[in-house]
Amino acid sequence: MTSRLFGAIVRAGLVMAMVALPAAVLIEVSADTQQMVTFAALLLGVITFAEYNATFPSLIEFRDAAPFNRLRAAMLASTLAALSFALPDTILPAPLQAQAVELAGYVGRAMDFPFSPARLVLQLANTDIDPARLEVLRNAAGLAYVIGLSWLALFAMVVRVGGWPSPRKPLNLWVNLPMFDPTAGADVVLRLSRDGRVNILLGFTLPFIVPVVAKLVFGHADILETAPPHSVIWIIALWAFLPSSLILRGIALLRIAELIVQTRAAHGARSAASLAHA
Repeated sequence: MTSRLFGAIVRAGLVMAMVALPAAVLIEVSADTQQMVTFAALLLGVITFAEYNATFPSLIEFRDAAPFNRLRAAMLASTLAALSFALPDTILPAPLQAQAVELAGYVGRAMDFPFSPARLVLQLANTDIDPARLEVLRNAAGLAYVIGLSWLALFAMVVRVGGWPSPRKPLNLWVNLPMFDPTAGADVVLRLSRDGRVNILLGFTLPFIVPVVAKLVFGHADILETAPPHSVIWIIALWAFLPSSLILRGIALLRIAELIVQTRAAHGARSAASLAHA
């Protein structure tokens, strides 16, 4: 009970710090933005504390299958931190600021090729946008996308090399997938495999689809040109994080389906062996 309470407090504090990070790093943040950030940090902190302190799960998936949620939180936190420090006018010392902007520019240029997600984000801007602003948007989009791919590669290694989830204790499907009803519909393996593939497909296509749909529906997205740096950080971070999170979830669902198949095969082999001896 004490360890669960302590863990919930630590997780809530980390979530609040992550939400407040961009506003704390940038020099020019309006009072309204600070109030909104404070409210959002408190709200998400309370939700996180309530979820992890509860005995029974309700919303958060893979609560008992570390390090899935830790990797997902680290993905968003590292994206927010990288985008915050890569923008001008932050609290970083001038030499470090210049190095961060230079690194972001290198990644942005590397990701700026035809039909890349970063190039599609730039297509949302007007043609007469300030070139310096356009470069900032390109660097942010490229950096966020590369960070997401890096965390996905790390999770794939955790699954294949590290054998996630931990083989030392059984995986409780209800605790880790509280919104998934294994008794409804078709066979649980088929449903998990289908949901996993759908999540991966959506994750790969969303970074390309969202800019195109936004341009068709709203025309040129002036918000990328007129929004303050804090809003740009969150827009680009969520644009990259949500698809990566879907792919992460899809890989996890496919892995769980694979484990269920292996468990069924092992039980079938033991049953056949016991019948043969009988």
